[in-house]
Amino acid sequence: MSHIYTLSGVINGKRIIFNKKFASRDAAINYMFRYYEDEGFYNFQVQEEIIKDEHDIEYVYNFNNRFEVARIF
Repeated sequence: MSHIYTLSGVINGKRIIFNKKFASRDAAINYMFRYYEDEGFYNFQVQEEIIKDEHDIEYVYNFNNRFEVARIF
């Protein structure tokens, strides 16, 4: 059984929801790292992981920059 993941984030304090779906959590995370690089964040490193539930994890860089990957199927 394959799973589908969604991605949302906060970049410079602005909430962004991506309409793209991902086949794995790693694919969503890598997409977000590339997105942050395009926004001028280099050497982006996650400072904290907040596990909201078993399939929903928020990755925090700082107060104004974070993203969330959630499994929907």
